[in-house]
Amino acid sequence: VTSLGPVILANGTGKFTATTPLSKFMLIAAPEGTLTAYDPNTKVFFRSAVPEGFAVIPHSTAPVGETVGATAAPVADATAAATVPMLNIPAYKKGDDTKLKVDFTGAMSGARANIFIEPHKNGKETEVKMVFHDLKEAPKGQAYILWAVSPDNQFFKLGQIVNVKDRNEAEIKANTTLADFGLLVTMEDLAAVKTVVIPAGQRLGVIQLIP
Repeated sequence: VTSLGPVILANGTGKFTATTPLSKFMLIAAPEGTLTAYDPNTKVFFRSAVPEGFAVIPHSTAPVGETVGATAAPVADATAAATVPMLNIPAYKKGDDTKLKVDFTGAMSGARANIFIEPHKNGKETEVKMVFHDLKEAPKGQAYILWAVSPDNQFFKLGQIVNVKDRNEAEIKANTTLADFGLLVTMEDLAAVKTVVIPAGQRLGVIQLIP
């Protein structure tokens, strides 16, 4: 957050003029003159529209991020580097989807996916939809699984893709009641897909917000 200056009010109205080197930005008017970060609890009198292609996604700690991009962070296997970053779901606009993109590496190198996260206006569920493009054929006997990961590192399977030859697009759509969560994609033994309750196979990507 960068302060542009105070708005002087007279008889309930005010006029403000300033310049900024930024080419894309959102404006807020707040009563706090020393404001350095914006989050869902920040008191504001006014907030402008978010620039096209961006979304306000505050992080739980500074700095506050405003981006819809994401990267895949591959690791050797599901038992290593077990921490999955939270996506700060409470900051997402209810009833509207936020689009994240992720590029995979490893066994899914070259594949792409769009992730749509929509907190529902009514109820406590959040809808997660992951649309895969340029999907690589899974190794024989393997399947791709999408997991939601809670802040206390509990895993919840959202869905799986049993990939077949010449199938380069697929979709996983599910709801979760977790208030906040991270997302993880792993490759698991096909024979265990119906019974696996925690990741045991190779991680193919962890969805992370770009700071």
